[in-house]
Amino acid sequence: MKRLDPALSADLRSVIEGPVLSFVASLSNHVSTGPASSDLERDSSGKPGFRTRSFLPAASSEARPLSEAPSLSEAPSLSEAPSLSEARLLSEARLLSEARLPSHEGRMNKSARKQLGSEAIERPRILYVEDDPASVALVRRVLESEGYDIVDVADGLSALEVAKRDLPDLILMDINISGLDGYEVTTRLRSIEEMQHVPIVAVTAATLKGDRERSLIAGCNGYIPKPIYVDEFPAQVRAFLMGSREEIESSEERAEYLVEYSQRLVDRLENKIRELEQAHAELQRVEKMKSDFIILASHELRTPLTSIYGHAQLLLQNPAIPGSPDEEGGARYLLQRIADATQRLGQVFDEIRNVSLIDADRLNLAQDPVILKPLIHSVVENLQTLGPPRDLEFEFEGLEELPILRGDTRRLHQAVWNIVSNAIKCTPDGGRIRIVGCQIEDTVDIAVHDTGVGIPPDERERIFNRFYVLEDTIRHHSSKTAFRGGGLGLGLAVAKGIIEAHGGQTWAESEGYDEEKLPGSTFHILLPVHPS
Repeated sequence: MKRLDPALSADLRSVIEGPVLSFVASLSNHVSTGPASSDLERDSSGKPGFRTRSFLPAASSEARPLSEAPSLSEAPSLSEAPSLSEARLLSEARLLSEARLPSHEGRMNKSARKQLGSEAIERPRILYVEDDPASVALVRRVLESEGYDIVDVADGLSALEVAKRDLPDLILMDINISGLDGYEVTTRLRSIEEMQHVPIVAVTAATLKGDRERSLIAGCNGYIPKPIYVDEFPAQVRAFLMGSREEIESSEERAEYLVEYSQRLVDRLENKIRELEQAHAELQRVEKMKSDFIILASHELRTPLTSIYGHAQLLLQNPAIPGSPDEEGGARYLLQRIADATQRLGQVFDEIRNVSLIDADRLNLAQDPVILKPLIHSVVENLQTLGPPRDLEFEFEGLEELPILRGDTRRLHQAVWNIVSNAIKCTPDGGRIRIVGCQIEDTVDIAVHDTGVGIPPDERERIFNRFYVLEDTIRHHSSKTAFRGGGLGLGLAVAKGIIEAHGGQTWAESEGYDEEKLPGSTFHILLPVHPS
């Protein structure tokens, strides 16, 4: 590797310190060392146009070939035209020294200032948004060798998440990425307060006319076309970290591209909405197919179950069958177990069928007079006969004064049954369940209070979701009345669907979950009053 000339090294130091910037500017007009690229352009009014992208001195109409390079008198401290590496160092020094920090356009991050100081205290972090692994590998290798910390993501949504989490010092943005493209991600980042002053540079193969301007309109500080030049790329990155920024020279041109970009966003939004509508329609179609299948399957399975249950009941009524239902191992005991299991399986099919009907909005309701007091007492009596006896105390209050409603008695019985069953399963032996009814204006409120384990605050709404089970499924055991007994997680979902189909509401209240203090829960059933 060629050693840097001592005289050139002294000039480089003086350039960075600032006293001979005019010399560097004049030198850049005489040296041609690679592909021409536009330096800082100014119009007749002196307004700046695009700031340089290449960090090699640009060839201009007044550029002289190397054979006509400035003499020693024209270029102090240089006895000959600089080599490629020397010119690169001089151009980097020139750009670093002229990089500005306008208060209205951007600022250099603290970590960048430390990195660009005499001693690196902190590695600047760069987020590279790119879905091409080869490009990621190249940029990572080039910039990590320069002392930068590189984080890469492959799509727009990931870029937003990582940027908000890590707050990088600079973002290199590919434009053609999946999901949100680079323009949209940049615009979204600029709306985040912490990201408003972070330099964002488009590094992309989108090099058609107007691509640079669209990048700047979207919020980028600059634009680097692919393929990148590895000799120039680190200096370009350093310049943007120091606050370099490209601008659109003409206000009319800027307004034109702004209108075009706004229209592009509207078109993209319209296309996305159409895609979402099509996806939603397809999901609705699949959901209907699923609901139809569940309804048909439950009907087909219920037919043989009804036959099994009916014949088991006939055999149990036959006095010739020996034994008793409590005599374990006897014929009558086994028949009773078959009847109980068949009934339980029928209830499972009913729950699955009902939740499918609710989801499909196909739950048909009768409109009959509903007297709540006998309905609630019937629910409690039915639950007390299921399974082993429980040591629970039931209290009733205000049920006699409730008005007659209109609705589907069988469906409302099932909804109240599911909620009271849930209270029983959450309350240990020795507890109390109190059912209170009252009329509030034109509604009836039925509150089911228990002294059970309670509900975590963040679970009070989720427990009404389909298939949601609060307890650990490893400890799951099927029962409608046993403490911590479980099911499919459909009971409360079905209850909510039935109550809402009647124009009502249901919700849960609890101070929290505690197996020792037993804070308890309260489930409310709110139903509208209809004249009888």
